Amino acid sequence: MTLESFQNWVIQTGLMVSLLIVLILVIRRPFAKTFGANAAYALWSLPLIRLFLPAFSVPQNWVPEFMQQTPDLDTVPTLPAFEFPAPDISEMGENSVLPAPTYTAGTEVFHWEILVVGLWLFIAVTWLSYQMLQQFRFKSFLEKGSALPNAELLAQIDRASVTVGLSKRPKVRVAMDQTGPLVTGVVNPLVIVPNNFTTMFDRSQQHFALVHEFAHIKRRDLWVALTTLIFRAVNWPNPIVHYAAHKMRGDQEAACDAFVVKVTGGETAHSYAETLVKAVREDGREARPNMHLALSLTDADSEISKGD
Repeated sequence: MTLESFQNWVIQTGLMVSLLIVLILVIRRPFAKTFGANAAYALWSLPLIRLFLPAFSVPQNWVPEFMQQTPDLDTVPTLPAFEFPAPDISEMGENSVLPAPTYTAGTEVFHWEILVVGLWLFIAVTWLSYQMLQQFRFKSFLEKGSALPNAELLAQIDRASVTVGLSKRPKVRVAMDQTGPLVTGVVNPLVIVPNNFTTMFDRSQQHFALVHEFAHIKRRDLWVALTTLIFRAVNWPNPIVHYAAHKMRGDQEAACDAFVVKVTGGETAHSYAETLVKAVREDGREARPNMHLALSLTDADSEISKGD
């Protein structure tokens, strides 16, 4: 791929991704009401799929003037060089001095596109590295400030694992404060519940809260969160992408809620909703320095309460 074709791919893909995101933002709520939460959540895969498709031809008048490509200097016609007549050596005397040949240095063209692409990638890698470092510190902070669950809670954990269909018990720890319930960690997920988990929730609500966090593990939602973070890094100058990432998170929680209601039984939907409301009332968000790769029980209810 030449530099010119790469530049064309970036412009075409960026515009198409933005148009797809705007379309999804417009239709996501009616789409969810008609086809369900999982179908609306699946719409967000379209911008990612578009990155791997061949470039479509976007009409030139859609492209902003400052993004339009300038003609390649190599293709610009050049005027024929003027040739000076060579001196007649036969007419010169013995003491005549021939003029020294002169050389004209060729004009080198600076490809500013290389600088732009390099700066783009540098910012993307730096931003993503910072987010991953923050996430690593966040998980370490949670592990150090938490304790192992007691026997009663372990029984609830085993029951929720069976309900969700996990092959092994997830790692669960009890925070020293009211942080949680939440799950973080892509490769080795860690579920955190607050220190008042057994007193704030009754036994059925404890089950719903654990099932919700375990459902994120079962559905691999944390891997989706990581993919979204990488997608945001690649598209860091595009504010539409960052705005849409938060809306996608709401649809992800709605799809997770639908999964929870399905595996626990449809008649439990009202009790599950009460669990969400109670969780958001007791939420200790001040203890969360980074939540890009952490999914919380309260996120679903906060999206609902905002009318989103």
